[in-house]
Amino acid sequence: MMAVAALRVLHVPDLREAFARALDADLPAPLRAELQFRLGLHLDDTGEHQDEKWSAIRGAVEDLDERSGLAAWAMLALGMPTEPTDHDVAERAGWLDRALATVPDIEDVSQRQLVLGKVAMGRVLTGDRRWTGLADQLIAASGPADWRLANAYFSLGLGAGHAGHHALARESLRRALDVSADVDAPDAMDYRSRAALLVVSYLRGEWEGQADAIPEVLDGLSSRSERVMAEVVAVCLDLAGGNLDGASERLQALATTDGTLLPLIVDALLRLAVARGEAEDALTDTAEYVELWESRGMWPIGVRAVPALTEAMLAVGRADDAAALVDRYADAMDGMDAPLVDCALPHARGLLASAEGKWTRATGEFTAAAAAYDKLPAPYEAARAREQAAGTLHAADDPDAATMLAAAIHAYEQLGARWDLERAARTARQWGVEVAPRPQSRRGPRGYGPTLSPREREVAELAATGLTNRDIANELFVSPKTVEKHLASALRKLGLRSRTALAAHLSAAAREA
Repeated sequence: MMAVAALRVLHVPDLREAFARALDADLPAPLRAELQFRLGLHLDDTGEHQDEKWSAIRGAVEDLDERSGLAAWAMLALGMPTEPTDHDVAERAGWLDRALATVPDIEDVSQRQLVLGKVAMGRVLTGDRRWTGLADQLIAASGPADWRLANAYFSLGLGAGHAGHHALARESLRRALDVSADVDAPDAMDYRSRAALLVVSYLRGEWEGQADAIPEVLDGLSSRSERVMAEVVAVCLDLAGGNLDGASERLQALATTDGTLLPLIVDALLRLAVARGEAEDALTDTAEYVELWESRGMWPIGVRAVPALTEAMLAVGRADDAAALVDRYADAMDGMDAPLVDCALPHARGLLASAEGKWTRATGEFTAAAAAYDKLPAPYEAARAREQAAGTLHAADDPDAATMLAAAIHAYEQLGARWDLERAARTARQWGVEVAPRPQSRRGPRGYGPTLSPREREVAELAATGLTNRDIANELFVSPKTVEKHLASALRKLGLRSRTALAAHLSAAAREA
């Protein structure tokens, strides 16, 4: 009971001595195995004595009761590609298969759903097409909603987002938040789902409001492994916004052992290094991260960083290495389920062709990459591919170069990506091209003065329908505190004092329109 409770309580002290005293007793094998396994969970929670953690889990797995779901839980720990075990890809996949095989024997419906979500996550991260069937089972499953179902949706959504299934990721994480709101789930589950949504929203180019949401999400999370998602998004947004000071150091400090965030970190580190003329050192510093996700079979998420890796290698004269890198990913991912392949590999091949002066081929690769990015959606990467396509069109004296560059510039404006916008604008000036500014999109950061911002108006309109702050938070994927702040600001700007008055005001405004 103590071991179970320890996982639900923050800042539990080191309980190894208590576990040791219990394990000194003459215990039945299933009970001893459960205590060993829960010791491993406790050590995982504290972040200490990791070698002892894995030893405890390995020693327990064969004697755990499959009906309780504990056996599957241990197998997942040994098989997930996010876990820093010394297992190779095939052995990890074998543990996931074994975990899935126990599902029919697990008596608790919610525990079965948790296993489905975790195995689906492991498979989507490694491009195993069988993940889709597990996702369908999870979504179709009936049974009580509790924190384990929320965790299952969280796992599926996070894995799908990193692998490029952006639409499914958003929907799955929304389900996780809905379940967390409906049941007595730990607050950490709610905030972990919000942190994962920050990542997916960043990847989808939905940047508005993220800077405000990040501190609130961080306040709700305690462990470094949970906070790192929001912190990586914060650095990436700062970098895109032109705040380069200390970005490399912050990114390096956030490099994690689970590997899922490393492609984002490597991409950002290398783009910054290329801009500063420091690509060689950055390639050396990030080599271990690339090796980590490759050694665990997480090619579908690692391919996201291949264009940045290619560009950095070309910048230091390593064209052969860059070509070999692209070929390695193409070979390794043949037959995998990996949406990013159709984006990242053409993007990288465009860079290779451009370096060789093959302008027509490079333009074709860049435009194909941009179109594939659009489908995900991934507008930031699509804009970068279009900017590079503009460069190759210009090199070939093609008049379409200005149109392509304008498309990239307008995308950067919509995103609020000032770093990239300034670079593309300099290019336009060098070419003597005048790009007319468009009205700033709802995505770009701007001041609205006495006028309601798009987010304030969204919150106000939902509040006027009678929804609670929690309902609005779930609808917009923000925290209730964010809703409260936007609603208070909207009421202040409109000179109103209640939701009733707000509803009447909006109704009158709609009639006048």
